[in-house]
Amino acid sequence: MKFLFALTVALISISAKAKAQVNKIEHFFASSPKAEQLFRFFSKELELPIVWPYKSWGDFASGGVTLGNVVFELVTFQGADTTSFNGIALEPLHSMEEFEKELDQLGIAHDTIDNSNVSKDSTGALNGWSLFTPKDLLPNEANLFVCDYKKRQHIADGRKKAADKLKEINGGKLGVLYLKEIVVSTSDFKKYDEQFPKLPGVTKQQSGLFSFRDGPDLRLQQEAKNRIPKIVIVVESIKNAKVFLESKKLLGNVHANSIFIFSEAMDGLQIELVER
Repeated sequence: MKFLFALTVALISISAKAKAQVNKIEHFFASSPKAEQLFRFFSKELELPIVWPYKSWGDFASGGVTLGNVVFELVTFQGADTTSFNGIALEPLHSMEEFEKELDQLGIAHDTIDNSNVSKDSTGALNGWSLFTPKDLLPNEANLFVCDYKKRQHIADGRKKAADKLKEINGGKLGVLYLKEIVVSTSDFKKYDEQFPKLPGVTKQQSGLFSFRDGPDLRLQQEAKNRIPKIVIVVESIKNAKVFLESKKLLGNVHANSIFIFSEAMDGLQIELVER
């Protein structure tokens, strides 16, 4: 009886601890003074389906396209004078408040919940999103944060619609299947290789490689500079993608098992294409 009681308590404890885990990388972004131009490049030139059109959100402007399993946002704001990948948004399984409590229980530092983009409609239902930043899990330059959409099903339906469209058009001009990984470089690999998997919902597949319940992986690599140097996209055919890029003078570096989109066409962004 004591054993069964102890087992029950343990299972309840595990269940409670797991209830607010991170689900996936919901979206990521590149900031740029040329964000609108880049948005047109990805949505028009590469034919990636639009998740939301480019528009102003008050203190910033952005548009989003789908990479199948994640949204890629192109954003600009006051002071954005260079182009780089610099934002990774995680989706919690449940509410931001539950997530905050769990981080407190685990001793993971964080800022306060930002509800400045949350409002109520005429029925009292919440609109918008909350933001929340767990600290010291990745380099600051990766800009890791949690994004809690209040109308999550509505948001998910929009993401799915765009992802379904991507399948219908066979991945657009590049034959995109999904985003494989976001690469984060750091000068302190050991520290973040140990810190990042402390975040509930993150699974360490091997040293420097982390996965979630769904969506793309995150890869950590040693480098002198803290940054997000590139993303890696899986395409149906490297050969076909190469033919298209060559025809548009958009082919960048070519390697044995991968190719890059010409970075100057994206104001310096590095995007690698591989086959699954």
